[in-house]
Amino acid sequence: MDTDKAAARRRAEDAVADADKAVTAAQAALDKALTDRRAGRASDADREAARTALSRAQDRLQQQKAELRRIEADPSTPLPNFAEGQVNVARAESAAAAAAIAKLTIRASIAGTVLQVNAKPGELAAPANAQPLLVIGDVSALRVRAELDERDFGQIKIGQPVLVRAAAFRGREFAGKVAFIAPLVEQGRINARGQRNVTDVDVVEVLIDLAQADPLAVGMKVDVYFQPEGR
Repeated sequence: MDTDKAAARRRAEDAVADADKAVTAAQAALDKALTDRRAGRASDADREAARTALSRAQDRLQQQKAELRRIEADPSTPLPNFAEGQVNVARAESAAAAAAIAKLTIRASIAGTVLQVNAKPGELAAPANAQPLLVIGDVSALRVRAELDERDFGQIKIGQPVLVRAAAFRGREFAGKVAFIAPLVEQGRINARGQRNVTDVDVVEVLIDLAQADPLAVGMKVDVYFQPEGR
């Protein structure tokens, strides 16, 4: 009978360990589903399925832990021997290490290209840091941020064709379309230097989606030419 109880306890311990691994895997799957959803590579159904799988894995873990506690509370269940005790200690240490690693793991909010690294290995970082650790962006599609003189506000609209020229690529033009027109007139910021002069004009921020990203680079200065429709 004692042998049967010991075997039942070992099976329950193995079940708890397996359920704990399943929770870790389900959490990683949910993190990936959330990232894919924000990037447009997954649907809301995929995200909810991952959340449901995590919830089920957590419930299963709680059930296995409850079963293990029930077996251990039985006075007829023999105590683990030295080897079994060492295995249990190793499992606990492994679970604690995995939890610590999970807390120290920083996951990107989107899938993209690393544009800037502001931290080095060994440096301390906290959520309160003003500067991000990394700057990440999706460079498969670029967008131009332009400032339009407020006097020309009535001459542009969403969807209007645009030509973009860059000093780095003389003789080339890049096509685009107006994607956003800010409903606010404010001081210019792109070329602002020092104190504002009375001759400075107020501007409207306009965003332009480029039809082709290559070979322009993020942060590059360009000139924007708004094309009259029908031309």
